Amino acid sequence: MTEVSPMVKQYLDVKKNYQDSILLFRLGDFYEMFFDDAVYAARILDLTLTSRNKNKENSIPLCGIPVHASQSYINKLLQTGHKVAICEQIEDPQLAKGIVKREVVSVLTPGAVLDPDCLDSKSPHFLVSVVIKPGFYGLGIVDITTGIFKACELPNEEKLIDELKRLDPKEVIISEASKDTPWMHALKHSSQFRLSILAGWHFDFDYSKDLLTSYYGLNWEALALDEFPTATIALGSLLSLLKENKVLKPGMISRPKMYFNRSGLFLDKLAISSLDLIDEQKNMQSKGSLFWLLDCAQTSMGSRLIREWILAPLIDLGEIKKRQEVVLELVEDSHFLGKLKEILKQISDIERIQNRVIAQSANARDLISLASSLQQIPFLIDLLKTSRTQLFNELADEMDCLKENTVKILQTLFADPPLSLKEGNLIRDGINFSLDELRDIEKNGKSYIASLEIKEREASKISSLKIRYNRVFGYYIEITNTHKDKIPLHYIRKQTLSNAERFITPELKEYEDKILGASEKIKQIEYQIFVDLREELKFQTEKIKKNARAISMVDALSALAFVALERHYVCPEMTNDTILEVEGGRHPLVEALVTEEPFVPNDITMGEDKNLLLITGPNMAGKSTVMRQTALIVIMAQMGSFVPATKARLGIVDRIFTRIGASDFLQKGLSTFMVEMLETASILRNATSKSLILLDEIGRGTSTFDGLSIAWAVAEMIHDEIKARTLFATHYHELTDLALERKGIANYQMLVKEWNGKITFLRELKPGAANRSYGIFVGQMAGLPLALIKRARKILSLLEEKDLSFQTQVAFNSHQPTLFDDVNLAQKEMMEKLRQINADELSPRQALDLIYTLKKEQKKNG
Repeated sequence: MTEVSPMVKQYLDVKKNYQDSILLFRLGDFYEMFFDDAVYAARILDLTLTSRNKNKENSIPLCGIPVHASQSYINKLLQTGHKVAICEQIEDPQLAKGIVKREVVSVLTPGAVLDPDCLDSKSPHFLVSVVIKPGFYGLGIVDITTGIFKACELPNEEKLIDELKRLDPKEVIISEASKDTPWMHALKHSSQFRLSILAGWHFDFDYSKDLLTSYYGLNWEALALDEFPTATIALGSLLSLLKENKVLKPGMISRPKMYFNRSGLFLDKLAISSLDLIDEQKNMQSKGSLFWLLDCAQTSMGSRLIREWILAPLIDLGEIKKRQEVVLELVEDSHFLGKLKEILKQISDIERIQNRVIAQSANARDLISLASSLQQIPFLIDLLKTSRTQLFNELADEMDCLKENTVKILQTLFADPPLSLKEGNLIRDGINFSLDELRDIEKNGKSYIASLEIKEREASKISSLKIRYNRVFGYYIEITNTHKDKIPLHYIRKQTLSNAERFITPELKEYEDKILGASEKIKQIEYQIFVDLREELKFQTEKIKKNARAISMVDALSALAFVALERHYVCPEMTNDTILEVEGGRHPLVEALVTEEPFVPNDITMGEDKNLLLITGPNMAGKSTVMRQTALIVIMAQMGSFVPATKARLGIVDRIFTRIGASDFLQKGLSTFMVEMLETASILRNATSKSLILLDEIGRGTSTFDGLSIAWAVAEMIHDEIKARTLFATHYHELTDLALERKGIANYQMLVKEWNGKITFLRELKPGAANRSYGIFVGQMAGLPLALIKRARKILSLLEEKDLSFQTQVAFNSHQPTLFDDVNLAQKEMMEKLRQINADELSPRQALDLIYTLKKEQKKNG
C-alpha cells in the first residue's frame, strides 16, 4: 500500500487486532468505518458509501454514523450476526500533541450485549461455550444481561444438540481445534446463532481455573467444580472472551452453578418443535405456541421465567404442589389476583437494569425505573403476607424494600431525565451547593452583571461606568478618560483606548469564570453525581437480584392463574405413579385459536395395566391433536399450571418423546424414512417407564410390509420392555391385533360419520379399532379431480379383494409388490366362472365348447 496519513496508519494498527470485527473508529462526533468494513456496513445500515482521497489512486472507502445516534446502528450490526469493536478517543483533542490517542474500549458480539433495544425482553440472551473431551461435551452458559452463569456436562452429541435447541443461544463459541470435527456440521444445523471460533488458549484448564478463582475472589474448592473439568473449561472460556472484549465487570456474573439436564422433565429438540412450545420464528406478534398462550405476565422477568418453566417442567412432586397451591388460591380469589397484577404492572425489568448498573451502562431513566419499581415492593410484601400459601410467604421474606436507595434516587434525579448522561438536566436542585450556584449564575448572569454595575457606579461615584463583554477580553469595566481621577485603587487595568480605560476586579473575574464555564461545569457535576449514585447501587446487587427472582416467580404464577380463570382450566391431581387419566381434555392452542366451532374434548386413560393406546382413524380425524394435547397437558401440569380438562390425574413424567410429522433433513443427506428410524431408535434407547411417548404413523416411509413389521416390533418393545405410557397412531389396521395378545395395549379410534358417500369427522376418541382409513374421502375433500377419485375407488376395490395368501407370499419374496400385481377384472370374471363350473357334470362336447369360449374371451381381453 502507498504511504498513508497518520490517522489512517493509526486505524490500520488498531484494525489488525480486530480482523473479525467491524471497527467503529471515533473521529470527533462520528464513528467512521473504512475499507471493507465500510463496504459491508454501508450495505447493512443503508449508509452512503463515500471515500477518502476520492480522486486519487489510493482512495479509501468510508462511511460514518453520528455518535449520539450510534446505538441503533450498532444494534442492527449485532442483529445481523456481526462483531463490533468500539474505538474511542481517550484524550481531549484540544490537549493532544499530534494525533489523538485512540483505543478499543469494548467489543460487542451477538451473544454479549446489554442495550435493551437489542434484546428480546421475554427471552434469555445466552452466550454458550462448547468443549469436547473424550466421553464428554462441556457446555458453559452465560447471560450478561441478568448474570446467569451455569454449566453442564453431556455424554454425547445428541444430548448436546437437544440442549442447544432448548437454550436457543445467540452465539456459540468453540475452540479452533474443534472446528473441523464431524459434530461441527450438526452444530451449525441445530439452530440459528453466530458460531465464533476462538484460539485454543481460551480453552486451557489451568487458565480457566485461574480466571474463575480470581474473578470471584475464592479458592478453587469453594467453587465446587473439581469434579467437572470439561464444564470448568467451558465456563473459563466464556470469562476469557468477555474479559478480552472488555465487557466483563466485577460483580456482573453470578457464581457458576452446575445443572443437570435430567433434573426436570426433559424435552428434546423434536418435542419442542412438534409440540409448538415456543415461537421459533422470533416474531413476538405471532400466535400458536404454548408460550404465547401462557405468557400473561406483567413484567419481562415473569415472561422469561414462564418460558423457562415451559422448557424445563418440574419432576419434584412437592415443588409442583407448592406452585399449584398458589395458582389455586389466586383462581379462588380473583380480587387478590387483581391486586397483584396492579402492583406488578408498575415494575420494570430490574434484573437487567441492575446488570447495566454493574456494567456502568445504565442511564438516568434506568435508575428512575429501578427506584419506581422498588417503591412497589412494600405493597407487594404486605399483599403476599396475606396469602395462605407457603411459597408466597417465603417470597415475601426474601424481598428487601431498599428504602434508603429508593428515596435517594427519586430525590436526586429528575422524574423524566434525558437519555444522555453528559448533557445536563439530570440532577434536582438542592442536591449540591456548587451545582445550585452555577445554575443560578447561568440563569441570572445578566441580572447579576447589571446589579454589579450599579454597585460599582455607586461605590466609585462614576455615573458613566459600564460593565461590558467581548470574546477577547471577557467581562470588563469601562471608564472614560473624563473620570480617570476617580478610578478605585483595586481596579486592575486590562486595556487602554484612546478615550477610555478598561479594568477588571477580582470579583468580576471570579464571576466571569463562573458564567463562562457554568454550562460545562454544570454538566460535569451532574454527571459525577449520577456516576456516584450509580456506583452506590452496585453494593445492592444481591438484594436487587433476590427481589427480581421473587417478583418473577409471583408474576409467573399470577399469569398461570389468570389463564386458568380465563380458559376454565382445572387443577390436576399429581402423583408419583404411572397413571395418566384425563377427562374432557382439550388442546390448549387449538381451543384458543379455532373459535369458529366448539372444541370436542376427549378422555385418555393409561396406567400400569394399560400403557399403550393404539389409535386408528382417518387423516384429519384428530389423532395428532389428541396426542399433542396429552403431552401439553402433562407439561402444563408439571409447570404447576392448571390444565384444559374437566378432571385430570397425572403421574410424573420424566421425559416426553415425539415422533410426529415428517422431518426430512435433506441437508444431511438423509431420507424421511432414515430420519424417522433415527428418531425412533433414539426414543427406544432413552425412554423409561416414567416417560411419555407419542408415535404417529411409524413405518410409513417404506414398503407396506416393511413398515408394518417395524411398527409392530416397536409397539411390542415399548409394551414388553420399556413400559412407557404411549400413544401410538397408525394406519396399519393389522396392528390392532396386538390388543388381543397383550393386555397392556388397548385399541382406540377417532370416530367418523359416513352418510350418502360423504364423511364427517366427529373428533371423538373412543375404544375400538377403525376398519377403514377414508383416505380417498380426504382426497376428495382436498379437491382431487373426480375422475381420479373414481379410479382410486376402483383400484381400492381390487386391492381389498386380493387374496391375503397371495399378499403374504409376495411379501416374503425378493421383489416388492406393486399396485397391479393382481389379475385384471376380466381375468377375475373368468376365474369366477371356472369356480362355478362342476366339471363332473360336463359332457365332452360342453367341455370343448367352454374351452373355445374362454379362449375367445382371453384373446378379446388381451
